[in-house]
Amino acid sequence: MKMPNPLISGSKACICAPSSYAETDLIQKAKKTLEKEGYEVTIPDGLFEQHGQIAGNASHRANLLETALLNDEYDAILFSGGGHRSAELVPILNWLKLSDTRPKIVMGMSDNSAILNSITSRLGWITILGPTLHQVAKKEAQYSAPALSLLAGQTIPLTLDYKGDPISGKVIACTLSLLPLIIANEGLEYFKNSLLCIEDIGEEYSSIDRLMLHAKLSGLFGEGFVNAVILGDFTDMRDNGRPFGFAIEEIVKHHSQRPIATNAPFGHVHQCHPILIGAQGTLSNNQLTF
Repeated sequence: MKMPNPLISGSKACICAPSSYAETDLIQKAKKTLEKEGYEVTIPDGLFEQHGQIAGNASHRANLLETALLNDEYDAILFSGGGHRSAELVPILNWLKLSDTRPKIVMGMSDNSAILNSITSRLGWITILGPTLHQVAKKEAQYSAPALSLLAGQTIPLTLDYKGDPISGKVIACTLSLLPLIIANEGLEYFKNSLLCIEDIGEEYSSIDRLMLHAKLSGLFGEGFVNAVILGDFTDMRDNGRPFGFAIEEIVKHHSQRPIATNAPFGHVHQCHPILIGAQGTLSNNQLTF
């Protein structure tokens, strides 16, 4: 795996919107935050395109992302926000052409986790599940501080609840509802000897159960694939109708039959500690270290 260079004063970052449309006021606010860190930030033409809730049609979004990834003047590609439809870009990006460009920091979360895992899988770059620029603009400083530290090269372990035997593996992180699309795009081999970090928002408990069953039936929890599951925030979970009757940890344990770590500080709302997708990690003594 290739770890992109950390950002230094004068490093150049480009903003992309592979999912839902970018909000002008939030992007301008986040741009100022990054510029205070000493970075030069580019807002490319076409960033604020809107097609329904989406940031333009698939070819438009793929073109902006591919152009940014190919431009070796950029040291980082930062995603504006999450939303929907990033996974449909994976089949239309020119991965052969992208394989010749130098590794760059790529950071985002939620729907963007489909793109992040494809970049890690197909280009061998370590990517970052971390706050989007919309989140940087909306949240308090402590929310984005760990991500800004990571961009500058400081790796901070995740503090969580886990007291079992040490477990190591390649770190894979995503919003759980994107997991079936990542499996479809990258295949089961991508998950060999991995530590799977998952979070989600606004889902029904029964939907989480179906997502975990899909992962199990896909072979994700077979021997040699996912070694342990790390649970971040599952926010605003719902029970429409008769209560499902199982907590998130119980659902995940039932289907995965794998060691589980809980209360990891990443997710949509409360906190978003950055996670290095593709890095080797070790789960031990209430920490995930990279």
